[in-house]
Amino acid sequence: MKILKKFKFNIQLFGGRGTDSSSGRYGGGAGLKESDIVDTRELVTTRAEHQAETDELLGTARDFRDKYGEDGITEELQLATLKPKAQDAMAYCDSYGNVAFNENYFDKKKLTVAYDACVKSGFHPGRGNKTAVQAVAAHELGHHINNKLAARLGKDSDALATEICNTARKQTKHRGVVQMENKISRYASSNNKEAIAEAMADVYCNGKKAKKESIAIVNVIDSYYKK
Repeated sequence: MKILKKFKFNIQLFGGRGTDSSSGRYGGGAGLKESDIVDTRELVTTRAEHQAETDELLGTARDFRDKYGEDGITEELQLATLKPKAQDAMAYCDSYGNVAFNENYFDKKKLTVAYDACVKSGFHPGRGNKTAVQAVAAHELGHHINNKLAARLGKDSDALATEICNTARKQTKHRGVVQMENKISRYASSNNKEAIAEAMADVYCNGKKAKKESIAIVNVIDSYYKK
């Protein structure tokens, strides 16, 4: 997920085009390379430093676990130390099943200002009564669910994302997938994986008030768990 450049923030929620379990840890994501990561540590070990943010992230992760069972369980929730050149990256989801926030931006006030500015511009869907931390976490966990579901089905995660979005496109009667995705947010139209992550965040944050396109995508994902 990206924040507009003018705000000096760039929330990058990895798992984008080309990222799957066969393409390396960060293959194809939004620009972050494994060499950009200096260190990671488990988030709960630093809860005292970021209690509110940590609790919000843990709560969102718990909600996904409750809904999607084992597929909703991450390996670790982490804080990452990134090199100076990679400080635009706010968070990522790697193919090992870890979700990490950049420690420099794991701050409610800073993230809220940046995220809400992008919502106002249409770059990301609204966050309803959820916090910016929860919205970002839900996006990341959307990538995680797509990756886990693809692995369980024995499919490439890009191929599964395309399959899901094509099905949702037919259900919403849009003429094209990009047209449908653009109704969710401008970032959702960048590729099918980002559309899934944005849709998951939209529905998590807004429930029945989410965009109908987001609801359609999440309903398609949920249908795999009913088979």
